[in-house]
Amino acid sequence: MEEKNINSRIDALETKIDLILEYVNNQRLNSSVVEDLTGDLAIIGKDFYDTAVEELDKRQVEIDPEEVTDLLISFARNIKHFKVLMNTLEMAFDLMDEIGPMANEAII
Repeated sequence: MEEKNINSRIDALETKIDLILEYVNNQRLNSSVVEDLTGDLAIIGKDFYDTAVEELDKRQVEIDPEEVTDLLISFARNIKHFKVLMNTLEMAFDLMDEIGPMANEAII
């Protein structure tokens, strides 16, 4: 009886260890995917940066990093206002889509 109890406990522990190993393997795979994505994004970011610098240089555009920082901070502070603005523009375009055919009929 004692041996049967020990065997059942060992089986339960083996099942738990299998679950832990599966979890660790999944985490390793996820980590690998994230590393691949990070590497790809780094390459894309570098290409984007190099292209942007080249195009701005061709057009003799100089950008002050402090001004860009100020612009981004201002944008972040006013995200709510930009959302309201975008919703208003969307409603205006919807209204034009609805009124357009009626205006054409009135003109004809």
